[in-house]
Amino acid sequence: MMNDTLLLKQMLSDSVQRNSALKTLYTRNYPKVKHFILSNSGDESEAEDVFQEAMLQFYQLVLAERFRGESSIDTMIYAMARNLWYKRLRELRKQAASPMTIEQSTQPEINWEEHKREQLVRQTIGELSADCQKIIELYYYERRSMEQIREQFKLGSTQVAKTKKYRCMKRLIDLFKQRGFDQHSFAEE
Repeated sequence: MMNDTLLLKQMLSDSVQRNSALKTLYTRNYPKVKHFILSNSGDESEAEDVFQEAMLQFYQLVLAERFRGESSIDTMIYAMARNLWYKRLRELRKQAASPMTIEQSTQPEINWEEHKREQLVRQTIGELSADCQKIIELYYYERRSMEQIREQFKLGSTQVAKTKKYRCMKRLIDLFKQRGFDQHSFAEE
């Protein structure tokens, strides 16, 4: 089993070593996260989404040199995934508990800060390759499954589709970083 120090070093190295480290982390952590989400009202697709999001957050933490190693990498990824899942469940419960009145549904309130962030995100997405733009649009805006994306792009497997989506998100995050934004620039207030 590869130790955390070596994994961190590989994550900050060339793409071959980074991919090797990410595969190791996927193999070690996805089954635990999947089991947790399936045991807590989720399905496999949601487990994949949450795990990918947790991995992306962890990777950003490593790149920003903010992972202090106070816990193991596996513990950190699991905790991030668990927190993301609980947040998603809270949001779903909140939506179910507060049905919209007719007045609310016909006159939506505009949140200008959110609107500005959305414009920035869309503008930055527009700088990606056409394939990346389409994948992000399908996945995040149209809520298409990885299987549907695999079929549309005629990819060999859903894992290839996930990898392609991950790379597109990595490019998008890099573009945000070039502009001086970090993940906190888009965090909910």
